[in-house]
Amino acid sequence: MMWTIIFFIGLGIFCASLGFLLHAVLERNSRRLLFAILTAVSYCVLLYGGMQAIDEYKMRHAIKEQATINTLKELATKTTKSTAGGTSSSPQK
Repeated sequence: MMWTIIFFIGLGIFCASLGFLLHAVLERNSRRLLFAILTAVSYCVLLYGGMQAIDEYKMRHAIKEQATINTLKELATKTTKSTAGGTSSSPQK
């Protein structure tokens, strides 16, 4: 969850700095280098945050899937034990 927030913050900073960079280039402003560096750094934060957010999502999904598999195994084991024990729900004649 934290990396998702960092990704969106990086996206906002990247969009803003890209706009400032385009304005500085078109106006022949002396701060072009500053905005170019800010855009590059924010792009790196955007990429890294996005990759980490995807890894975090995959990890959470794998944990949920493993918990489901473990629950199904436990239920299968309980069902097998109760059936193998000779207990049945049908009355015997």
